[in-house]
This record gives sequence, structure tokens and C-alpha cells, in this order.
Amino acid sequence: MSDLFAGSSYRTPDVVPRPLLVRLLGWSRLPFYAYVFRELNAGRRAALAGRFDAAEFARRSEGIIRAAECCGGRLEVTGLEHLGVVAGPVVVLGNHMSFLETFALPAMILSRKDVCFVVKQSLLDHPFLGPVLRGLDAIALTRTNPREDLRVILQEGVRRLQSGQSLCIFPQSTRSHDFVAANFSSIGTKVAQRAGCPVVPVALRTDFVGNGTLIKDLGPVYPERAIRFAFGAAVDAADARAAQQQVVAAISASLSAWGVVCR
Repeated sequence: MSDLFAGSSYRTPDVVPRPLLVRLLGWSRLPFYAYVFRELNAGRRAALAGRFDAAEFARRSEGIIRAAECCGGRLEVTGLEHLGVVAGPVVVLGNHMSFLETFALPAMILSRKDVCFVVKQSLLDHPFLGPVLRGLDAIALTRTNPREDLRVILQEGVRRLQSGQSLCIFPQSTRSHDFVAANFSSIGTKVAQRAGCPVVPVALRTDFVGNGTLIKDLGPVYPERAIRFAFGAAVDAADARAAQQQVVAAISASLSAWGVVCR
């Protein structure tokens, strides 16, 4: 795998080569989505051929990060060392702002941990993401039936964690540019408590990509908005309620410092 995220932090270089498509069209959404489509299509082909593994996942994730950078995005990542402090698996819990974190986090986490993503059931039917997520054996939740979702995550999530695989969960029910603590489900801290694993909070600001009006995943691109990820220190989940409060506080502190509304 690439060593792009081998250190404790990462920042987009001051000079990033601009491909011809970007130079010709400027910072419009077209070049960015063209590069994202290229990476997703390559991942889909690999998955359908039965060769989509962690290394391929990280490669495609990094490719989408590079797409954002070559289209004017400036990425700042801090706290990566917190992923490696714990010898065993962890549960990574982050807020959910756009589709970009779903594509960017794999490269960051896989630099230190094998990871399974917890996703919406509907994504398994997506023409490009579906084959990839099925190939990775992602855990799917309904996001509409909390009781059933809790049963699935406590059963399958605990099994994955006990096998040594970390989990990445976005506990919000939907994407939001604001952070509402009441909407940040405790499902992640509960599965961590059950498996005896710590949780690692990650605050993220990814409104570099907006939500589309007609198609949610094809929104406007805002190169002037920095892309930020801040991983926090691992939190003991033996007391799930206390762990939930610490995770929410850590995420809120970073988001507030970045100008995101938290309530």
C-alpha cells in the first residue's frame, strides 16, 4: 500500500499538477466527477473479477483523494497516530457530511488497520458501489429500523471485531452539514462495548462536495473549502454512555473550530 498516510498527519502539497482536463475546464464539477467515476469503475471491474482486496480498496480511495486535490481541494489530516496506538481492532466513529468521507477514509484507516465499513443496505444495490461493497463484505444496515440495525451490528459487528477487523461507522442517520449530537446514534459505542474494543472518533469536514438537487451524489464542488479529517485519541468503551459523550465532545470540538454549526 501507499505510504501517503504513514505519518501522524497529511497536508496537500503546495504545488499539485493539474491534468489537462482540469486546466481546460477550470474548477467545475465535471473534472472531479470524471476522475471519481474512473476510480469507481476500476474498483467495480476489480470486484466483479474477484480481486478487490484491501490493497485495491486503499488504491481507489487514494485515487479519489488525488482527484479532489487535482481539482483544487486542499486536504488536511491530523491524529493518524491514534489509529495505531491500539494494538487490536477499534471502532472508528465519524460524522457524515458528504459522500467524500466514504471514499477518503479507507486509505487513511487501511494504512494501519484492516477495516470493515458499515453502510446503508441500499448501497449494496448501487451499480458501481454495490459490487465493491459486496466484495468487501461490508455490514449493511437499514437506517430505518433501529431495533434490527442494533441486532445486526451487535451480532456481525462483534464477530468482525473479535476476528481482528476494525469497523468504521457513521452513526448519523443521514448526511448533514451541521452536527446535531442527538442524531449521532450510540450504536457504535454499544458494539465496541460488547466486543471489548475502544472507539476512535474522527471529525470531518467534507463540504468540498455539496449535495445535488436532483441527484444527491452529483452536487457542486467548492475548491475554496478545505477538506479536513481529525482523528482523536482512542476512548475506552467499557462504559458506553460515557464513551458516547467523549466521542461527541471530541467531534464537536474539532467541527466548531472549523466553523461547523454544532448543537
